[in-house]
Amino acid sequence: MILVDLVLIFPLLIASLFNRRFFGKIVCVLNEKGIYYLYGEQKRVAKWEEIERIEYCIRMWPFFMTNRIWCHARVICGDSVVEIHQVPLMLIQQARKYRRGIKFCFEKTGLVFVALSAAIPLAISLLFGFLLVIG
Repeated sequence: MILVDLVLIFPLLIASLFNRRFFGKIVCVLNEKGIYYLYGEQKRVAKWEEIERIEYCIRMWPFFMTNRIWCHARVICGDSVVEIHQVPLMLIQQARKYRRGIKFCFEKTGLVFVALSAAIPLAISLLFGFLLVIG
């Protein structure tokens, strides 16, 4: 049954790799000075020295669904909070290259729903596989 799960998830992994390299749009740019992003029509920058932490938020449909924004990053700079919508998880990996002192965290409700969406099908397939073996 685990092999069946791997076969079913393989196309999603391939789509993720293609999405990372060939599709999508630029939502922010990172360089030595900070994170450049658009706020409406204005270009803004969050400087590395001002950033305290970056919180990555994942939204699962239909829970917490607002305006078809599946994921976003909250960049916390002192008293101000900046949300960059539709940013990939790769932001954390790339931000670590520029400044190592920034704290990274995940929104807990999003992680719970991601874990449940992965665990429930796996548990069901293991249960049915077990029932097939003993039955």
